[in-house]
Amino acid sequence: MEIIIQPPQTVLYILIGILVVIIASMLLKKGDRKKKMLSLVITVVVMAVVIFFVYRKGSIIVDDGGIRTNTFGKIEVSWDEIDKAEYIEAFDSTNYGLKSKLSGVGIGELKAGLFLLKGGDRARIVVQKNEDALLLRAGDKLYLLAPDQLDSLVSEAAKYIDIE
Repeated sequence: MEIIIQPPQTVLYILIGILVVIIASMLLKKGDRKKKMLSLVITVVVMAVVIFFVYRKGSIIVDDGGIRTNTFGKIEVSWDEIDKAEYIEAFDSTNYGLKSKLSGVGIGELKAGLFLLKGGDRARIVVQKNEDALLLRAGDKLYLLAPDQLDSLVSEAAKYIDIE
């Protein structure tokens, strides 16, 4: 099973807004037309590269090998590695709530990467606007997954591991 993680629309709107402001300022500024066009071309290329790398879909894949994701960082956990799996209701009001980002992204409702949790632990996470989460403990590593389709993720994972 594959769960698609859509990139936040906020990123696209911000990038388009920046591009519009830059184009407007170049058009209103007096000066050599060739330099302005070169600046415009460079700006459009840089923005296209940023959009290509930042504004892309991620996914969480659950199969008989384990759970994998490529959403702003790679997570691969086999079922054999998982010591404990837990469904956490309203995780943000528990010790598993997010305290601060150590590396990764936190744009709009999407948060992904390595985060410090309220209880002091570090966890690799993929969180959308969901209130509940699936917590996986594999040795000394924690993984917190809260995609929009959490129910599908939990029911698919329950085929391979016991979830408390």
